[in-house]
Amino acid sequence: MYPVQAPLSVTQNAPALAFMWFLSSFAGVWGIMSGGAVVQKELAKKLPASFIDSVPQGTAIMYALIPKAPYVPPATH
Repeated sequence: MYPVQAPLSVTQNAPALAFMWFLSSFAGVWGIMSGGAVVQKELAKKLPASFIDSVPQGTAIMYALIPKAPYVPPATH
């Protein structure tokens, strides 16, 4: 935060910090979204079809799999 404020005048500090926090939040949302999509796609590729069919598809597969993790066949661990 301080490197952003140092070269600016006092009147420009608030808009610069607001823009910095906006970019940080925006990047966080995109990072979480893309990471979740990658995990979900990899789970769908690597888990057996019979196991995936037992999971409800209404929500993201990775969240639905958390309670079923102990029942995953040993070959997929």
